[in-house]
Amino acid sequence: MARFSGQGLHLLHALLVKKTTPRSSGAPGQAGPERHHLGRSATLALCLGWAIMSSMPSHGGMMSSGIIVVGLGPGNPEQITLEAWRIIEGASEVYLRTERHPSVAALPKGAAYHSFDSFYERYDTFAEVYEQIAQAIVGLGERPQGVIYAVPGHP
Repeated sequence: MARFSGQGLHLLHALLVKKTTPRSSGAPGQAGPERHHLGRSATLALCLGWAIMSSMPSHGGMMSSGIIVVGLGPGNPEQITLEAWRIIEGASEVYLRTERHPSVAALPKGAAYHSFDSFYERYDTFAEVYEQIAQAIVGLGERPQGVIYAVPGHP
């Protein structure tokens, strides 16, 4: 499990989102509008669950804001860690990188589960998919309630 909050969330955002300006906007000597994109390795790191860990004080086991990344294990629901299970069990909503994972059917009932599966159909490349997922997760992590992001494997 990896947790991001406060300064850690801002550090994660800084690592993931790079600001660029186009070389030319058509007018000589003027830069175009600022754009944001995610570095490929940083995007893959977040979406695959490999992450830089930032310490965060726990508030009775619940997170007030930030990102918690939990692993769903290799496929057998019995291999989800107890810590990940408890986090998911106590959540009101969980975002899944994909619901096409054998452990998803066995997850605790009660939480609203949201999947990014439609991103795989909407975008042409994995780089685009992972960039969009990462941007969505960072945005969700900035909400007061934060976000729990569940990924295949172990982060």
